[in-house]
This record gives sequence, structure tokens and C-alpha cells, in this order.
Amino acid sequence: MTTFAVPHPAQLYLDFLRAMWRPRSRAAVRWIHQAFCGLHGHDFLIHRERLRIRLECACCGRQTPGWLLGPLHVTRSHQVVMPRRVGGEHA
Repeated sequence: MTTFAVPHPAQLYLDFLRAMWRPRSRAAVRWIHQAFCGLHGHDFLIHRERLRIRLECACCGRQTPGWLLGPLHVTRSHQVVMPRRVGGEHA
């Protein structure tokens, strides 16, 4: 005959609390670490990706929004019109 182990209700409740609060506690610890790091100054390093560059703190992992890299698109906002000389006089 096969026997099944039924967990105690208190153990089920503790497992539920651990699963519920573990991500929140990690986020809180990360936030506190970033706050202390921000007060003392981040140690930013350049982090490069294919089409993006950003700064990332070596201590706490904070990342700046960064900059997109790619071809520059230059557009003209207006056309420059040079005045024409009328007649054959030289200035």
C-alpha cells in the first residue's frame, strides 16, 4: 500500500508566505542597495550592445536609459537661397 505524506497546514502557510514575500524582499533590498550606492556615488561602466550604449553601475546594477546608435539622418529644415547678381557689374 502506498502512503502519501500530507504537509501540516502550518507548513503550507509558511511555504505560501515565503513564495509571496521573497520577490518583494529582494526588490526592497535591491532598492536600499541602490539608494546607498546613489548617496556615495555610482561606479558607472560603459555597457555596449549592438545598437545601444548605456552606463551601468558595477556595484548595484543601476542602468541609465542610454543612447541609441545608428546611422545619422540629417534633414534640411530650410533651403538657403543665394541672391543672384543682376547685370554684368563686379563688386
